[in-house]
Amino acid sequence: MRKLTAASWLTGMLLATAAIAATPPADSAVAAGFGWFGTLAGSCWRGEYAGGGDTQCYEWQYGRYLRGAIEITAKGKDGSPRKLAGDSVFGWDAKARRIRYSNWADVGNLVHGEAYYEGELLRFLDVKSRDEEPRTRSTWRRIDADSFEVTRERRDDGGWKAEFSVTYRRAARQD
Repeated sequence: MRKLTAASWLTGMLLATAAIAATPPADSAVAAGFGWFGTLAGSCWRGEYAGGGDTQCYEWQYGRYLRGAIEITAKGKDGSPRKLAGDSVFGWDAKARRIRYSNWADVGNLVHGEAYYEGELLRFLDVKSRDEEPRTRSTWRRIDADSFEVTRERRDDGGWKAEFSVTYRRAARQD
């Protein structure tokens, strides 16, 4: 019997994880629910903005969930570069016709939320509690096969007002 080494075990686990992550959605209804957002899977996307930028990578997981990882480079309060990282898991809720998600970051935050389509626009509402009206949201818009735009908006008396927008372009994987 061959002895299992730590290196061979780790290699096997990494290969198994890659195979699971690369699995396309098992159900066409799942893929349809995610709409164009699901087509981000298998790629990384880079956005640049004042003071930094971020790279987001997406993969299908278990054939039903979209998993995202983000690495952010920004200026700290003292002006020095700061790196942040986070992960997200997105699932399609067919009954509610919403994308439900959880995301967490290395700074300790954990957020649960939902997104929905208005035509081709994907809306992520920022709600701190279920009893609160959202004050901010992010609107995602697909530009073409290699880019999408995220606009951060704030509610004011007259409706939603854009605060800033970032265009993300397909980027090389950072693995």
